[in-house]
Amino acid sequence: MRVAIVALLLAAGSGPGRAADLKITPGAAVSETYTDNVLLVTGDGDRNSDLITTVSPTLQVRGQGARANINLNYAPQHTFHQVATERDGTQHNLIGSARAELWEKVFFIDTQASISQAIANTNGPNIGSPAGQEVNRTTVKALNLAPSFRHHFGTWVDTESKISQNIVSQDSGTAAAGTANLPGQNTKTLTESVHLGSGRRFTTLLWSVDLTSSKTSDDTDLPAKHRDSLDTNYTYVVNRNLSLLSGLGYQKVEDSTLLKPPKGVTWNVGAAVRPSLLTSFKATTGERDGGTTTSVEATHRLSSRTTITANYNESLQTSQQQISQSLNFLTLNASGVLIDSRTGLPFVPGSTDFGLQSSTFRQQIFQLQMSGTRRRNTFSGGINWEKRNTEATGVTETVVGGNLQFTRQLTHSSSGTVTFGYRSRNFGTADGRKDDEVSGSFSYAYQIFKDVDARLTYNLSLTKSTVSTNDLKENSVTLALVKRF
Repeated sequence: MRVAIVALLLAAGSGPGRAADLKITPGAAVSETYTDNVLLVTGDGDRNSDLITTVSPTLQVRGQGARANINLNYAPQHTFHQVATERDGTQHNLIGSARAELWEKVFFIDTQASISQAIANTNGPNIGSPAGQEVNRTTVKALNLAPSFRHHFGTWVDTESKISQNIVSQDSGTAAAGTANLPGQNTKTLTESVHLGSGRRFTTLLWSVDLTSSKTSDDTDLPAKHRDSLDTNYTYVVNRNLSLLSGLGYQKVEDSTLLKPPKGVTWNVGAAVRPSLLTSFKATTGERDGGTTTSVEATHRLSSRTTITANYNESLQTSQQQISQSLNFLTLNASGVLIDSRTGLPFVPGSTDFGLQSSTFRQQIFQLQMSGTRRRNTFSGGINWEKRNTEATGVTETVVGGNLQFTRQLTHSSSGTVTFGYRSRNFGTADGRKDDEVSGSFSYAYQIFKDVDARLTYNLSLTKSTVSTNDLKENSVTLALVKRF
């Protein structure tokens, strides 16, 4: 945690690009939660109720200068239980990013960091209530540090050379009530890359060449994973609304968790279409990672305040790589909120549907999101589908889900929020286990003073499984007070 915070501050505060406009906003929150299933006991087991007191100081940093910026949210929280006192403890939650331009237009340093609570075991309970954040969770810390050099050969060629160090640390955690602790794990990835791209002299035929080499090692006895690739990509601009895409390259993967690591020629073809200023669509298909891969990205703005986004992608991943790569999409929206640029939603590192695993899996993922505002109403919703095939275990897991959130400003000082979620999980195991999960919540927020808010929230989580011993139900009510200094 200390390394993550120091790296962010150093990246933003080094050299002549020191942030000129720095805003630090401290705060504090205290909440009291009643739950009727504090241990998330499944099946016919005895459910125990509890009162959970949570104290959480908060710190928000926003800095913006001509050649440096930093965005950081940090919110540790300590919980006290009236009954399950063995669960008393502290969780750290941090997300942040920083960039410094140490040599104007030549030398940059980028860093992102996160500390979050990830699902320890896919087969264990997985709900979003306060009690659900303590059961079947493990702390994961991620840090990306990437110095890069840029150079321009006149108006003909633009280049960028980068060395990226990615570290993901997983603490030991409890998979579920009554089970053994999971071992901690550290994963380190060193990536060297060189990018050459067409300069501004090219307007009709754009091109790029990318040479990448990475090495990933962890605490297991397995040999390090190596990935080397050479990719050339070409864009032919037909007109302002249509571009034709193609690519050709070579890939070599050394990974003992794959039955047949990919090695050979890669290619792709596709098109990018922009029929209007409100709509864009890009799709490619080809051969990569030892099979056929397809990628789709689409965005449509129904109005200045309502946007629909959709994306589909296929790739080889590990849980640690997914967490590290997701940090590259951390950005700040117009309201000053850290979001995921792919969805426009508040940023969450990694996946909220699957547990952690170090074996490489083949991932297929589709997301469709819509968000917008209408006068006093704010809404967001979407559907998602994700499939993971792990060759080392022969297991294919699938999750299909949907979510909806609606907030209405009731008065000048109060608002109400309703959320609904559904998730269907096929575990791909021999017992044919499939879980259907439904969750819902209602919260009422009231601004007591200019810098003090109160919030009352009710949560309901239900899980119905084909293996009845995994059925789950929990009700919880939370009263929280938030103070901004």
